[in-house]
Amino acid sequence: MKISKKLHALSALEIGLWDIKEKALGIPVNHLLGGVTRSIIVYGLPVQTECFYDNVKKR
Repeated sequence: MKISKKLHALSALEIGLWDIKEKALGIPVNHLLGGVTRSIIVYGLPVQTECFYDNVKKR
């Protein structure tokens, strides 16, 4: 459980540092991380994958 608390603290620190950098540069975080992407990574359980892809293909 100690590792979990350390990881949460590290995550909070990292988010805070990104926020500081964002405000200092005056640009949104998504631009700092590479900008907007158009593709979406889709994942699911193997049981649901075929049904999901069939629904996506129909659209």
